[in-house]
Amino acid sequence: MSNQSSHLQKLMVLAKEPSSEKRRELLREITDLFMVQPHDYSESEKGHFGEIIGTIATKMEVEVRKSLATQMSKVTSAPHALVKQLATDEIVIAQPILTHSSVLNDEDLMDIASKLSQDHLLAISHRDTLSEAVGDALVQSGDDMVLAGLASNEGAQLSRQAMETMVDRAENNELLHKPIAMREDLPPDLLNEMYFFVSSKIRQHIMETNAKVDERVLDLALTQSRKNLSQNSLFSDMDEYAEAEKYITQLERFKELNERKLVELYTKKKFNEFFVGMSRLADMDIRTVKRIMADSSCDALAIVCRAMSFDRSTFSALALQPGINGKKRDTSIHAVVEGYNQIPIDTAQRTIRFWRVRQGATGGGKNPKTTGSATMPNGSVNAA
Repeated sequence: MSNQSSHLQKLMVLAKEPSSEKRRELLREITDLFMVQPHDYSESEKGHFGEIIGTIATKMEVEVRKSLATQMSKVTSAPHALVKQLATDEIVIAQPILTHSSVLNDEDLMDIASKLSQDHLLAISHRDTLSEAVGDALVQSGDDMVLAGLASNEGAQLSRQAMETMVDRAENNELLHKPIAMREDLPPDLLNEMYFFVSSKIRQHIMETNAKVDERVLDLALTQSRKNLSQNSLFSDMDEYAEAEKYITQLERFKELNERKLVELYTKKKFNEFFVGMSRLADMDIRTVKRIMADSSCDALAIVCRAMSFDRSTFSALALQPGINGKKRDTSIHAVVEGYNQIPIDTAQRTIRFWRVRQGATGGGKNPKTTGSATMPNGSVNAA
């Protein structure tokens, strides 16, 4: 009897044995047989191997299936059905397949992302390369751990929509701040949206990035910025500011709206008038101004004041006042005041251009003057 016939006879005998140990031996024998020349089999032959191995594996314990998955994750010509079966098994088995197997296609990965556990999605997020379609699926179904893994993956291609969602999610989870902010492909306008909720170290990274952005890239980023901000979402509470609008309009008419007036309004706790006044001078929507003033470190306020060439005394008068919620500022605020004049004006002006995007995306706010420019305290217009 030939060696091949003897081998086949042995497999037939093993297949009839009911014991777990014999089935494990059968699985090993068939797997080893396939692994001798896995690239030489036709698709039909691979399908047969996969069906047999998969059928036996379903009856095996976790450690056996885990070993099989680790082995198959490295085989580029492994049977597709078998690989998909292992990829949808419990995570300890599926992980090597989901992270390393090149047999899985985008359709497989997207299907798994829509149905299986967050651990399965996290394993997918660590693949060497990911298409935009798979990235979108992970962002749609994944938790913040999955998004952090995806953001940290330099081989993942991310769509604009996916990155917008990630930035929105990052506002409420510090875990996402660094991996998202440090992505080289993150559009500059989305990076600047993160300024309001990230650490001082990441804020410094944002400022340094802004200083290096080419003007053409800057203009393109502003043009492609978010289009899904409706005017209602930004100005739904504008009735609250109706009287303040009338007052500020009158100040403008008599050329009395300037940095000194802003300090006066803030000191007297006339916050609605202050918000509208700063909105007019900085050419920003009121919601963004409120967000700037809610920053307890006053870093954002320093950027705006510096971009508008406000005197340091003006900035310090605003910064050293209690916040709009009545709470005291951070103890580090004195260092911010001391370093105010060291902020490059051109970098500050580039930065607030991104903060004006929300207003520009809605076609402007209540202030119809000039888009992309700031009315200066002396009545002139500073093109940022």
